[in-house]
Amino acid sequence: WDGARINPETEMHAAIGHAVLQLWKDMDVKGIATFTTSGGTAIYLSKSRPFSPIMVFTPNLEALRRMKLFWGVLPVLDTTIHNNYDLVHRVNRRVQEMGFAKPLDNIIVIQSSGIGKVGKNNIIEIRKIEAV
Repeated sequence: WDGARINPETEMHAAIGHAVLQLWKDMDVKGIATFTTSGGTAIYLSKSRPFSPIMVFTPNLEALRRMKLFWGVLPVLDTTIHNNYDLVHRVNRRVQEMGFAKPLDNIIVIQSSGIGKVGKNNIIEIRKIEAV
């Protein structure tokens, strides 16, 4: 076995997908949400197969079209998200508008230590939806 051949980002993404699935199983989670520019985050979340909607915000129309083919993914075109604060507030509003969650429901939000940079989604947060 040659450990040098393993892409550490792929390993991290697989771990995040597994962690999200475990959190979904252990808690009453109404949805999962994240931001991606390439669609990569949507792939690893889709592969984990949680039975909650996976709302993925993207500013990239090509990525949005591709993500429409991923299991359980609901892509949302949004060019107004520039940081994790924007993401959390857009998620809070959209999950209620789309009927996935109501105030005080749990939702998992995957955030980034470098939003807009490929491969940087590495923060998992469980949030309670706030009334809008």
